[in-house]
Amino acid sequence: MNDLNLVLKFKLAGDPQTHIEGATRMKIDGRGNLVLYKGRGEDAEQLELRNVRSFSIHPVGLAHADLAA
Repeated sequence: MNDLNLVLKFKLAGDPQTHIEGATRMKIDGRGNLVLYKGRGEDAEQLELRNVRSFSIHPVGLAHADLAA
C-alpha cells in the first residue's frame, strides 16, 4: 500500500459518518460503481454511485498537509 496517491473522503446515503479511503487509482465501471484500487495484489473496493452523497479527492501530499495543520 505504499504506492497510494489519492485520498478520498465521502459520505454514503443513510450514514452520517465521513469515510476516508486511500487508493492508487479509481474508475467508474459503466455499471454505476466507483471502483477504488488500493494497490498491487489487493482487491478493489466498489462503491455504488447512487449511494454516494458527497465526495472529494485529494492528492496524498495535500492530504498529509491538511492532517498536519
